[in-house]
Amino acid sequence: MLHATSEASSRTKNRIRENGCHGFVVVRPPVDSILFSGHKAVLFESIMTKGQDSRKWIGWLPVSEIKASNPQEV
Repeated sequence: MLHATSEASSRTKNRIRENGCHGFVVVRPPVDSILFSGHKAVLFESIMTKGQDSRKWIGWLPVSEIKASNPQEV
């Protein structure tokens, strides 16, 4: 499970809120990202599907704006 840090951007908070109720899978581990001014980011895919075509969200989130927890801890 992912949670936004208190300093996270509204983009990060919205992506987690809109797509993360069932958690995420790491698609690509942290890399330096030009999307986030060279800061490390992780490519995630949501477990939850949305819409009639059962699409999953996939996107980058900056490491500095997220924290992970074990589902049993939530």
